[in-house]
Amino acid sequence: DPLEVVSVGEDQDFTPITPPIALTYDATFNANSNEVCANESVTFTPENRYENVKYLWTFNDGDLSNERNPEHVFETPGEFKVRLDVFDSKSDKVVASYTENILVKALPEVSFVYEKSMDIIPTIKFINQTKEIDLLTWKIEDRTVSDKNQFEHTFREKGNHHVELIAQSKNGCINNTTEDIQVQEDYNLLAPKAFSPNGDNINDFFIPVALKIPNTEFTMSIYSPSA
Repeated sequence: DPLEVVSVGEDQDFTPITPPIALTYDATFNANSNEVCANESVTFTPENRYENVKYLWTFNDGDLSNERNPEHVFETPGEFKVRLDVFDSKSDKVVASYTENILVKALPEVSFVYEKSMDIIPTIKFINQTKEIDLLTWKIEDRTVSDKNQFEHTFREKGNHHVELIAQSKNGCINNTTEDIQVQEDYNLLAPKAFSPNGDNINDFFIPVALKIPNTEFTMSIYSPSA
């Protein structure tokens, strides 16, 4: 049969078919910090937002995420190559990828020892054993008491006392350790119960036994009973 040719007249509409434009994807992302301390959270944010895509984050420490803006905590120090793969939801194919390095700095290994420095007075000496640090803070019952490598503290009351050492290393990372100290007795001056300075060599002198131990000057006031 002869081929039929259809012609388009000037009065007929003709709209040419335009092929769809292929969409290009970009997986570039930002981290709120590229250098953090261990156990510090990092937030990741893609620079572009697309419809009908899926995200796969690989943090290079064994963890993954499918969130668009994940927060991740790196527990160990090192350099981690964080990768984002963007998938087309229909074809499930990777359409874009991007990798960024995150440096995780080590925390200081904080430790201290303590020893009783006096037998009568409940005074304990604390000694820092943390290495390569810039700053130290000692706290007892959440109250700052010293910033020295070692110090002595006299506990006024018996019982359990919470001691914390906070250390900042030279890389700027901060860590802490705590310990509960058990004090067996209240602070006691062991003062004589009688004082009669009459020259009979019996209780002629008054001095609390505990005040003889420290090699420091002190002031003591004695008052007569009120009328």
